[in-house]
Amino acid sequence: MKTVFYNSLLFLSAALASAVYAEQAVELTGREIMEEVHSRHQQYPYVYEEQLMVMRDRNGKRDTRKVHRYSRVEKDGTAKFMLVFDYPREINGVAVLAMRDPSGSMSKSIYLPAFA
Repeated sequence: MKTVFYNSLLFLSAALASAVYAEQAVELTGREIMEEVHSRHQQYPYVYEEQLMVMRDRNGKRDTRKVHRYSRVEKDGTAKFMLVFDYPREINGVAVLAMRDPSGSMSKSIYLPAFA
């Protein structure tokens, strides 16, 4: 009987917490949610990742991209992100660079090797 009571209390607490968080999330804009995620997670000064993007259109057709992702956070809080595409061959070398300064202002650019 005690176990049932504790399980019920745990379930009620989790449901109440979920409702509170859901209510708060509804009040936030997309940008505010991303800023909250950024503020809650430790930012490493240098990050390198190999990523595989799988995209699917509304008809269910899938397409794959392989990228290298680099990110860097400067001492002043400026965050720099770069994606370099490796696959498919048609987009090999294309790069996307984005920077966010400490005030939250963003700048973006794209490098197209065929035009370099």
